[in-house]
Amino acid sequence: MLCAFLLTGMAWAQYLPPMAPAKRLEAKARDTRDASGASSDPFIDVFGDTEKKARPKPTSQPSGSYPTAAARQTAAHKAASAGNVDALKAAQASGESLNATDSDGTTPLHLAAYKGQKATVDFLLAQEGILKDPADKRGMTPLMLAAGAGHAEVVRSLLKAGEDPKRTAADGATALHRAAAQGNLEVVGLLLEAGADPALTDSRGKTAAALAGEKRKGDWSAVVSRLNTKP
Repeated sequence: MLCAFLLTGMAWAQYLPPMAPAKRLEAKARDTRDASGASSDPFIDVFGDTEKKARPKPTSQPSGSYPTAAARQTAAHKAASAGNVDALKAAQASGESLNATDSDGTTPLHLAAYKGQKATVDFLLAQEGILKDPADKRGMTPLMLAAGAGHAEVVRSLLKAGEDPKRTAADGATALHRAAAQGNLEVVGLLLEAGADPALTDSRGKTAAALAGEKRKGDWSAVVSRLNTKP
């Protein structure tokens, strides 16, 4: 009886697939998926959401609209992003331009504004020959980035320096659209006081108020009320 059982087991075993190779193949497939996963971009898109794009494999530099790779930035870019004024001064002393752009058209001022580095923004704006209202390849200005990120004090500095609150990006959206999309009432108020036009529409035909109502973020209802109030 025991012999018959053993013989039956051996017969079935020859039909079972080898387990170790299967596990190795599964692990290899999992590693391939992990290695090819798309990464998210650090900038907020014009409608107030974090934009995630699947990109083709890079050749010499990755494509896209955001300064995501440190190798694409100068020392001035890195210092501005980190809010390190001393490092920014050192980069300037070494001959680097504070108006330098990376492959996306991003300047140190763009990065400092987006990260809310007010001291760095103020330092840059005080420099002779600095471009105070530069646009990157998407038409985004430091004011738009600061407004979308909700950095009210940086927005104050940029408006005081003369950045245009009515300027539009490539998709027709203004700094007001970006602030409204995030439901940032304080920034919306600053932009309106500086002359931002709530009647302007983006490429989708959306006003800032319509965008706030669509996204429903932050103090969106108060933002809608503020934008719909006649001056």
